[in-house]
Amino acid sequence: MKVELPEGGRLQPGPAGNVVMATCAGRDGSPNIITLGMYMPISRRPPLVCIGVAPQRFSHTLLEETGEFVINTLPSTSRSRCTSAGSSRAETWTSLRRRG
Repeated sequence: MKVELPEGGRLQPGPAGNVVMATCAGRDGSPNIITLGMYMPISRRPPLVCIGVAPQRFSHTLLEETGEFVINTLPSTSRSRCTSAGSSRAETWTSLRRRG
């Protein structure tokens, strides 16, 4: 059965599994952290991880500049930190600076 979704609709309301946090920095060293639900290990040797970051995200610009990021996994007890990092506006106040 074919189901038509409205423009911008999606099949699931959130990430399919756990979320991770990725830290990155621009060429000038400006740091940021982003909460990601779209990630996938693609190689063990060498260790490679694929992530999905929307072009309108501040972190996308930093990732384009350097091509480098670090994946951070957190226990489920850190859910509020993931939510906070995922909803912060990095252009005005980077998520990392707010967390110390």
